[in-house]
Amino acid sequence: MVKQESIEIFKKAHAIVNQKDYTKPEMSDKIYAGIDVGTSSLVLVILNDKKTPLYVGLQEANVVRDGLLVNYSEAISIYRKLLAEAEAILNRPIQVMSGSVPPGTVGNNKSVISNIIQDLGIEVDQIIDEPVAASLALDIQNGHIIDVGGGTTGIATIVDGRLVHVLDEATGGHHLSLVISGNQGIRLEEAEQFKRKHAEESELLAIVRPVIEKIGHIAEQAIIASQAPNDLSIYLVGGASRIRGFESVLEKYLNRKVIKAIHPELVTPIGIALSNRN
Repeated sequence: MVKQESIEIFKKAHAIVNQKDYTKPEMSDKIYAGIDVGTSSLVLVILNDKKTPLYVGLQEANVVRDGLLVNYSEAISIYRKLLAEAEAILNRPIQVMSGSVPPGTVGNNKSVISNIIQDLGIEVDQIIDEPVAASLALDIQNGHIIDVGGGTTGIATIVDGRLVHVLDEATGGHHLSLVISGNQGIRLEEAEQFKRKHAEESELLAIVRPVIEKIGHIAEQAIIASQAPNDLSIYLVGGASRIRGFESVLEKYLNRKVIKAIHPELVTPIGIALSNRN
């Protein structure tokens, strides 16, 4: 199960997003900051050294396509706005920040996240794999983490606190939207809104089940390849997994219990901030 401390962190972060329930830091607090450059949204998370979320800024944006950042200037513009808002609310400058990438990202595709942070005038702490960030937020020493993002699904296996296997495949929320678009005869942008509006309804699960089963197949292959003990728990995070019953489809496919985190869209961004060592 997900630890109660982690659940409270996710709940607090969700309250900030929806109710602007900010917490001002003490002067003695260390600040942990991270950005999550997603397919459908950009997120900035700031926590203190007690792991209390202080600020969570989230803005929908279409700056990533097929796992690649295609609109750098818009991403910078959005993050400058979020950063200015955060520093004004917290009355503290942000000096160090971390970021993340899908597993296996190398070269320019990886350095672009560092470039965003540096162009904000901030020092880069580290760039980590997205599902590894999720494991930090979940605070687990053993388990498989399935992180279903907008463009890809990443699976990380942690054994005794060590990353032993990681895999990323190009199937995620975007592909769910493509199926919805075809099923409903609507444009892709409308399908994305349809997905969010009807996330709690069983009819949506029936439409996207084939894509979830494909994600299950990806997860199954990653779990087998990890050669990890069979009793490891499986955790589900990522914005695309908000659809009600998503985990039940995976459970049936994998024949294993799947634990979906509360507010799964916030787990990885929180973990990115927690990875900031300063």
